[in-house]
Amino acid sequence: MKWIYSLYALAALGVLLSFDVFWEYESVHIISKSLLNPILIVAVLLSGPINPHRRLLIAALVFCSCGDVFLLFQEEELYFMLGLGAFLSAHILYAMLFRKTVDHSHNIPILMRIKLWTFLFK
Repeated sequence: MKWIYSLYALAALGVLLSFDVFWEYESVHIISKSLLNPILIVAVLLSGPINPHRRLLIAALVFCSCGDVFLLFQEEELYFMLGLGAFLSAHILYAMLFRKTVDHSHNIPILMRIKLWTFLFK
């Protein structure tokens, strides 16, 4: 039940984001952009015991948070590239997490995958 506080924080962040969307406050944009993923990390930490799946999720959210912060300073190419690298790492971790949580009892046979792949990308 502790995670309910994270929902309150996300709701408050949503109100803060509305100030950014409607009145275009730059400082509100920076604050709300950099606070979203840490609030999600806290929600994951408070939602139950830490297992390998949640560790992957937390790692992906940390990389997303780093990517958001790097992209705030995208005037320089280095920060833009670091932001893209952080988001790429996060998406790789999300794919690993999805792969671990999918039920493998109804896998598509390898021959069907090859046929599907050649049909989609010929």
